[in-house]
Amino acid sequence: MWAERVFIMIKYIAGPLIGMVIGYCTNYIAVKMLFLPREEKYLFGHKLPLTPGAIPKGKNRLAKAAGTVVSEALITENDISEKLLTKEMEDGLVDSVMEVVKTPIEKTLASATSEEQATVFRIGIDNMVTGKVVDAISNYDYETLIKTQGMRAIKEKIGGSMISMFVSDDMINGILDSVVMWLRAYINDGATAAIRPLVSNALSDIFESSPESLAEAAGYDDDAIRDFVRELYRKAATQGVRKALERIDIASVVEEKINAMSVEELEKLVLDVMKSELNMIVNLGALIGFVLGLLNIFI
Repeated sequence: MWAERVFIMIKYIAGPLIGMVIGYCTNYIAVKMLFLPREEKYLFGHKLPLTPGAIPKGKNRLAKAAGTVVSEALITENDISEKLLTKEMEDGLVDSVMEVVKTPIEKTLASATSEEQATVFRIGIDNMVTGKVVDAISNYDYETLIKTQGMRAIKEKIGGSMISMFVSDDMINGILDSVVMWLRAYINDGATAAIRPLVSNALSDIFESSPESLAEAAGYDDDAIRDFVRELYRKAATQGVRKALERIDIASVVEEKINAMSVEELEKLVLDVMKSELNMIVNLGALIGFVLGLLNIFI
């Protein structure tokens, strides 16, 4: 009697338990076969089927698909622009820029670079501005100015006097030609030395001022500066994102990154993201096997 009861109990329990074990093992093996084996396996010179595992075998396709999804669905121009153009982002950037705008240029430069680099920068600016001024002066048409205005001024001064009887236009032109030659030689030889201190002093005044004070001197108040910075940021956020995405092929970057990963690294990445879901699939296999075992008893 006792043995009969045990047999009946085993008969009813064995089916669900065996189904549970089979379901668990089947799904466990299926999950493992996603990653294993990592390389092709051969027997007597013939490649064994289902080697390598699904993910190692389809790694290139997975990389390409992931790159396409990221570039077309996850990271788009509109998504990035919307994030950059939120009120919080705009206000934060404008406030940060205004702090810099209110700081003297020299202080901002000192905080951004070393003292040596700041000195080199200042000297470079002095040389550039001095060179531009000297070039402008050198390229000016002194000949026409001096000869036309000089001739007129001299004639006005000596007109109606006894001297005008002895001074001809040729004499005046000769004098003016000498003045032009002297002035041109002076500019070529000494203009840089004469202008550099003036430029340096002017630039020192500018560097000691803040961009805000320079803008106010040009007629722009604090609100106008903020509006200008905000509008500049909006253009940069929209146009800059578009140009950046045109130059950066996100799909290719993602694809290259995944292809550069080893199978072990890719497996770890997938497991870090989906470990609980994969475990749930294995456990679900055991549950389904158990339920099918129970159904097999009553059907």
